[in-house]
Amino acid sequence: MNRDSALACAAFVLVTAIAAGLLPDLRRPSIRGDGVGYYAPLASVVIDGDLELRNELEHLNPRYLQAAFMTPEGKLGDPFPIGPALLWAPAVFVARALPAIQFLDAPVLESTQTPHPGFAPRYARALAGTDFVLVLLGGSVLAATLAATCGWMRAAGACVAAVFGTPVAYYTLADPSYGHAASFAVVAVFVAAVWRDRAAVRTGAAPPGKSLPLELLGALFGIVTLVRSQDAALGVLLLPRLLEEWRGPRRAQLWRLAWPAVLAFLPQMLFWQRIYGKFLLVPPGPDIGPLWKPQVFHLLFSTWNGILPWSPVLLLGLLGWILVRDRPLRLALAVALLLALYSSAILLDWWGGNAFGPRRLTALAPLAAIGLAHALTGSRVRSWVLGLVLLLLCALDLRLADYKVRHLLPGNPGNAADYVRHYAPGSKRTFPYGHLDYARLIAECFEAERMRGAQEARGREERAPETGRP
Repeated sequence: MNRDSALACAAFVLVTAIAAGLLPDLRRPSIRGDGVGYYAPLASVVIDGDLELRNELEHLNPRYLQAAFMTPEGKLGDPFPIGPALLWAPAVFVARALPAIQFLDAPVLESTQTPHPGFAPRYARALAGTDFVLVLLGGSVLAATLAATCGWMRAAGACVAAVFGTPVAYYTLADPSYGHAASFAVVAVFVAAVWRDRAAVRTGAAPPGKSLPLELLGALFGIVTLVRSQDAALGVLLLPRLLEEWRGPRRAQLWRLAWPAVLAFLPQMLFWQRIYGKFLLVPPGPDIGPLWKPQVFHLLFSTWNGILPWSPVLLLGLLGWILVRDRPLRLALAVALLLALYSSAILLDWWGGNAFGPRRLTALAPLAAIGLAHALTGSRVRSWVLGLVLLLLCALDLRLADYKVRHLLPGNPGNAADYVRHYAPGSKRTFPYGHLDYARLIAECFEAERMRGAQEARGREERAPETGRP
């Protein structure tokens, strides 16, 4: 590791750790919602020593349990990938081995209502701690890789913005059990490997096919798919490498890429065999709408968790790829991006249910980091001006996340009951947003800021008798 890479790595870790330390209200370890499905197999193995998930899932809402976990034959399954559970496993086993410690066992603010010992606060904290470490590792690897092209300061700044200006920060600190932080981390390492491989070819540091082994790239791709199957679309980024070394038998090149990917994905297939009786299947998931009618426009611009109003840094970063000089990689990114948008836009709940921002596109944050780094380097706008804009957009995103954890903004825009909140029945604010109702969203944010101030004032009043100060 050269000097710039070491500085970028250290700067990313330091700034991210300090920023997370300044966000105490956002740090809410929990295992809930879809996170129960990600975590249930690990809880079953650690506590019960088996993979019978009924007691881990029995506390879920019956309607949600039926829709998400039951097969058409009436058999209990688990449609969520087990990659995150495998990454959490070391910390969870350590937490189980530790004796009673007040810090580990203190109640958490957000938790599932279940007596199952595998969902105790210490395990929620183990998940949250692991997710934070994974984000630090993935982001630092990507920052160190980009430093050679863009300089250490721009590389670190772009990666920090990709964390705090997108849903990554929220799903690392406030909802760690959803697996999005793990997805960001493994995709960041995969993208860094692809970028390094392409850089070696572009600069002539190694002839095509001699930079990074295809076996390594295949294994990383398999891990990406193991952690979140929807991220398989990012495998398109490997096409330039395959096309450039398309010498000899085609099957030989594909086999070098395929067998490590299959080997890395094998734990998922073994899990499916244990739960469903099949090594390969398409597990139950969100309902899909008409394939010819994807809601891409709404996914990008809607007030229903669209990218532009909720995570503009993500959109800016992806647009920044036009500054990347590697044309084959730019084209591969365009295809991967279209596939990722399409796979989310065809779902009936394309907004992600009770989500913070475009959560299903969290894996695109490492790609956005590359675009941001090149925008800071090659844009005609002075880098400090663009850096200030990114800082402000990150602050806005974190404020929206703060409103979300305080329940000051409606949770699921597809659920009208979510809009009753603090308003009187019949008020215009108890009705769902329009898809492009920016004026309503801005007004709601101002109201949320007012209510946040009132909450803070009440909190100070409640703490005053304890401190003896008025």
